[in-house]
Amino acid sequence: LRDAREEAVRATRRKETIERARLTQFADQAEKDARVDALRKQLKATRKALTAQREETETALRELKAVNDFAEQREVERLIEVRKEAREKGKENLRSATHVEAAFRAKCVKGMQDMLEVNKKLEARVLQERERRVTAEAEVGQLKRTLTFQRTVGAMQSFM
Repeated sequence: LRDAREEAVRATRRKETIERARLTQFADQAEKDARVDALRKQLKATRKALTAQREETETALRELKAVNDFAEQREVERLIEVRKEAREKGKENLRSATHVEAAFRAKCVKGMQDMLEVNKKLEARVLQERERRVTAEAEVGQLKRTLTFQRTVGAMQSFM
């Protein structure tokens, strides 16, 4: 009878130990799931940020192209205007043609300088957007590696 009681006590303790282990395992799994969910949310947010950066970069490139096209068209119009002036003044006075040529060159130089300044500003903006995109892509890669590592560790722990 005494042995039976001791055996019953041991069986009850074993059951309690097994139940505690199960509860601990469930709590650990819930914690892991919460971490994985948080990482997924962070990955989703990073992807959204990357998409936004990509859209901003595309917008900046379109703006750059539009500004560049506008500057080229403006430069062509300036060249046509200056050439027209040069022809008219050349007919009137051969000496003033030299002056018109100098004015033409000055206007061309001014136009080219304006275009180069605009291009520098836009190129700097495109480079900045590219750096943001690369950084966001690196963050996404790191999050993927972290998530994969945590899944691997979780799988390894579940086998233990």
